[in-house]
This record gives sequence, structure tokens and C-alpha cells, in this order.
Amino acid sequence: MKRTLPGAAAAVPALPLGPSAGQMPQIGFGTWGLQPQEVSTAIRAAVAAGYRSFDCAPVYQNERQVGETLSALIAEGVVTRSELFITSKVPPADACSRHRTERALRQSLHDLRTGYVDLYLIHWPFCVRSPEPGRPRPWPLPLEDQLGYSAEQLREEWRTIEALVATRAVRHAGLANIGERRLAKFLASPDLAVRPAVVQVELHPYNQMRALRALCASHGIAVTAYSSLGSPARPAKYQVQADAHPLLLADPAITQVATAHGASAAAVALGWAMRRGVALIPKSAHRERIASN
Repeated sequence: MKRTLPGAAAAVPALPLGPSAGQMPQIGFGTWGLQPQEVSTAIRAAVAAGYRSFDCAPVYQNERQVGETLSALIAEGVVTRSELFITSKVPPADACSRHRTERALRQSLHDLRTGYVDLYLIHWPFCVRSPEPGRPRPWPLPLEDQLGYSAEQLREEWRTIEALVATRAVRHAGLANIGERRLAKFLASPDLAVRPAVVQVELHPYNQMRALRALCASHGIAVTAYSSLGSPARPAKYQVQADAHPLLLADPAITQVATAHGASAAAVALGWAMRRGVALIPKSAHRERIASN
């Protein structure tokens, strides 16, 4: 059942987070792909448009700028911390060690200028090799740096997450980029002290994740969709083959619905996800698109 957020973001529906009284705005603002110099203008435009949920991650290399901007808006009296829902993620290079995960959270809290995150996600259900000193970490991660999926390692990492939830530095926890079979195996663990509140995956009409959504619904787990507009800016090797599908926002079915209703193709794609009870985190650096999304 959807709820409604109080205050300035009252027009944004909210999704319940498991058995707790917590909730998450159904529409959030994504920060992946925002260049550091774009962050302040984009975040300020997003808050002015009513966004209160912000999806962040260390690998996006802009958490410090996000934190500076949100902190300034709080100091200016534009928003309060309690009105915000801030998400961060465990970097894959820090997901193989309790010490590194704890250190990564401390760094995110420092960069985001907050005493807690509302949601902390395991960014990928596998580890990667730690970068050599002085060598920048490319993104997406090179295949040769990925150490592969291990159910045992993921469960061990989740124990660290459970400990962080107990400290209240993390209010809710979840997983990202995990498929239905791996999630089902994870949820079957007999000793889960904290159940995932959110699963975040790429989800749009070309990648509908029906089985995963059904599994999450059966366990009371909210689903957040990234790349809801098809993410044409992703590297070519991660794109759907051109002969299989056109770009999502150029798909004839979407453009026909958009034309019939006098809406943008982006609005149709986002509406498709919202009607399925999925949370959204669209990103833009343009004030007009931020408001329209």
C-alpha cells in the first residue's frame, strides 16, 4: 500500500519499507553521471521541484558535492534532514572486508555530511580487487577486476550490514544489481537478522524483471528502478543490441502513447514503472527535465 509523504513533498507517494514504519519516496533523484561541477545546480533544482530522496554512491565520485549542497540547503532552512531520504552504497572494492565496509560507510557519512543514511545498499553482489594506490577506479568495472559472485561472501557482507543497522548509522539496508535466483537463495538464509528493505535494479519496459518483482512483493521488499529511461549514455557494450530494440524513448509503442496523451516519451516510461509500484530515480542536469520527471 502506498502512503503519502508529509510536508513540501506531499505530492510524492511513498512506498513502505518492510514491517517497520519507515517509508521511501517513490520518486527520487539519481546522481549517477552528474559531474561534480553540475551537482549544486542540479540538487538545488531537484529540491525546489519537490524531490526529497537522493540516490548516491561513492563510485559516482560526487558524494562530497551532494553532501555540501544538501548541507547548505539545510542550513538555509530550505529543507530539514528528517525530510530527506539519502541512499548510499557499499563500493564493490570494499565489499569483501568488514573493516573496509565500515570505513566506506564512515567516508560516505563524512562526504554526505550526515550522521546516518536512510538506505545503504550493497552495490553489486560480488567483490572486486582493490585498486592499486594512485590508480583511479574506472567505471564500469573491468571484468578482470571482478572476483565473481559467492553466496557465502554475500551473506558475510550482509552480516556487516546488519551490524551497521544496529548502530543506527544505517536505517534501512538492501541490495542492488541482484537477480531473482540469487535473491531467492539469499532470502532463504535461516539467520537473517535484518531483512532487505529495498532491491535496486535496472528496470524499464525492455527489462521488466517480472520474476524479481514478484519475489520482492512476496517478501515485502520495495523495488527501485534505475535507468528507467533506458540510459542511452551507458557504454556501448552494456547497451541492448541495436537490431533487437530501438532506444527506449524512440520505441514506437512509447512515442504513440506519448503523442496520444500529449506527454513526453520520458513521462510515459516513468509512468509505466510507477503504475507497477516501483520507485524511480531519474537523473538530469537540466532544470526543466528535473521538474518534468
